[in-house]
Amino acid sequence: SSVKRMVSVMSSALPVAFRETLAHFFTSTKGHPRRAIVRLRPVWQLSAIGFSDKKRHDPKGAKRGQKKMAEIVLVRHGQANSAAKDELSYDRLSDLGHQQARWLGEHLSATNGHFDNVICGDMRRHRETAAGIGFDNPQVDARWNELSYFALSEALERKTGAPHPGDTGGFITHVDEVFSHWKADGLDDVPETYANFDARVTAALEDAAQLGGRSLVVTSTGVIAMVLRHVLDLSHHGHMKMIVQTANTSLHRVERLHDTFYVAEYGATPHLDAPDRRAARTHY
Repeated sequence: SSVKRMVSVMSSALPVAFRETLAHFFTSTKGHPRRAIVRLRPVWQLSAIGFSDKKRHDPKGAKRGQKKMAEIVLVRHGQANSAAKDELSYDRLSDLGHQQARWLGEHLSATNGHFDNVICGDMRRHRETAAGIGFDNPQVDARWNELSYFALSEALERKTGAPHPGDTGGFITHVDEVFSHWKADGLDDVPETYANFDARVTAALEDAAQLGGRSLVVTSTGVIAMVLRHVLDLSHHGHMKMIVQTANTSLHRVERLHDTFYVAEYGATPHLDAPDRRAARTHY
């Protein structure tokens, strides 16, 4: 058919693994054009980042592993109390943070607001953001909680004398130093080790994916950056870039196909793209 010839031509320039997946999707629809297009859609949405020529489709293996296909939409909380000097004071949304959450909820309702699962960390800013979006009773999972940055900063100051940053420029340098020492187990008396933080975030991601379907997760910058580091196998430098460029109420979409996670969207703020809302886009 004309659709089959078109798919054949288009796929000739693609990586081997992508061509194999394309062929499977087409043949599994028995040549029916509309079914082929519907089945191909999730494949075309995948980011090229992290894609490799590993064998992509193994139906028998997928059945053995019982891993579900899943879409996880991560949302950073709205702007919190950026003038805070401690975690307790920081853990509440500003007036703008509440508005950002409401705008995001309106955007999701007007586009594709259905989620099979809604999850958030148990911090106040997570719950307030979820409520602002329109979900008053999310599933609460503390593994999605943010790392204790103020405690890490105090530990770094005890060790090196470096004070907590007072501006954005200082934070960019400071967070790199904090993570370098923390990752090397060089900070004393901290709430959790870097390895434990990595493990709990990775486990939370796996469990959310195992729920299947489409999940919304309201969480924080450090957690989102750790998910992306895990999925994309980022270097330390790449990991730090993710932390400093995660906007409040930004959307980050991760998909799992069989046993592999892919980043399908990063840092989207469609609810803040209108000219009269651009000043409402914040990172701190």
